[in-house]
Amino acid sequence: CRNNFSGADECASVPLPLVEGDTKRTVSVYVAHIRSKSANAPQLWMLQGGPGGTGADMIKLYQESARSLGDVDFYTLDHRGVNMSDGLTCTALSAASCVNQIQSKWGADGLNGFSTTMAARDIDTLIRRTKKPGQPVFVYGVSYGTYWAHRYFQLANPAPDGIIFDSFSVPGSRFSETDLGFDAPLERLVKACVKYDATCAAALGSDPWTFVQNTLKGHKAGTICSSANASHSSLRRIISYAMQSDEMAGLMPAFIYRLSRCTPEDVTVVQKLASYGDTGTGVSFASDETFSAPLYYNVVFGELWPQPKPTRQSLLDIENRVVLSTGGSVLSLADVADGWPSYTRDQYIDQWASSSVPVLVLSSALDVQTPFEEAVVAKQRFAGANQTFVEIPFGNHGTIIYSKTATGNPCGVTLIGDFVSNPTHALNTSCTAQVLPPTFTDDKLANWLFSGTKTWGAPLQQSATVPERRIAARPRFAPKWPFPIK
Repeated sequence: CRNNFSGADECASVPLPLVEGDTKRTVSVYVAHIRSKSANAPQLWMLQGGPGGTGADMIKLYQESARSLGDVDFYTLDHRGVNMSDGLTCTALSAASCVNQIQSKWGADGLNGFSTTMAARDIDTLIRRTKKPGQPVFVYGVSYGTYWAHRYFQLANPAPDGIIFDSFSVPGSRFSETDLGFDAPLERLVKACVKYDATCAAALGSDPWTFVQNTLKGHKAGTICSSANASHSSLRRIISYAMQSDEMAGLMPAFIYRLSRCTPEDVTVVQKLASYGDTGTGVSFASDETFSAPLYYNVVFGELWPQPKPTRQSLLDIENRVVLSTGGSVLSLADVADGWPSYTRDQYIDQWASSSVPVLVLSSALDVQTPFEEAVVAKQRFAGANQTFVEIPFGNHGTIIYSKTATGNPCGVTLIGDFVSNPTHALNTSCTAQVLPPTFTDDKLANWLFSGTKTWGAPLQQSATVPERRIAARPRFAPKWPFPIK
């Protein structure tokens, strides 16, 4: 096991067909295995998101969750086209140039091989090669990993014994509609803020959502905090990024309040965050051990982008009618779409699996990347016996980590462990009532994010711990993270 996969017990690079039915061209798919302690433990495959994130992240995630997940035969892998699995690379400043470089290596139809369906076939093949007779098999996906796991679910032969969708990227979702996913979670966030934090209640008042709408609309119109000379697109963009972080999301009500108040100290904070928003613009075609931008674009424009392609005006219309958005980042993604071909669509795209296999769907009400309003469709699609949809009121994207309770054990990992141990029994979902709301006054974090001041204002001189971003985002917009996250 090499590089970021060194925490596994054994690894293999497995040659698998580049495209279905082609026995001559292969992709080397890198698989990692952590052995179980007992001979009769079930297999658990854990799939990372993105698209483009590395499966190596799942090793650390599993190791931290192993006590709650029980004894399992753990597997993960790099999605084909990512890092160790023949990672797609190019040195280019344009989509067309990047595509040409990739096609020069893999052939004119080569990008067809780096699809969700081919990656799902990898899972199906690898499970059949590693599964012991009678061994139960479970597949867990998070973020785009759920989309990938669902595709496997559609074509699996034989079917798994259970499947877990954590922060479900559902069939039919479109990255072009990203800006529609922020307002509802932001409204729930600020309402929770005034309910659970007295300072927040005094600052935002009895109708916090109206306060937020008026503040952001006023800034856009130039009637609120114009002295900061901060781009409204940059501020919208940085709030949308912060909403993806369990820690930083809790500070956004205070930031919006400080934008409204706009004291000289607040102006400094607004300017700092606007500068972060400025660095989150643009696109990149780079790849490294943690993320493959070419694979991301290939899957997005292969099946997660509308056909025919939306006009720039239609995307701008969406952005203009919502309170919070990615601040033009979807438009940047549209620029790449103009130069990136769509791979051949198959019969699985936009369709739902139909199965009586036990299913667990976990969705956070504060998730902006795979919003609850999209994920809840799965409640009707998987309504059979032992198929459970669980709404987690707080938390964030990736409930296996971001659903903290007073006991310290995330509710998501508790539910996953119970499901894997006994998928045909009624799931005890009582931990959802114990999930803690975000921390809305966090002076240590504010010291770093808010230019050395407390959450709601006033100087603070002490060190801060920078939060760590550990679940690969489902970055519906340009895959570029502006904060200096470790």
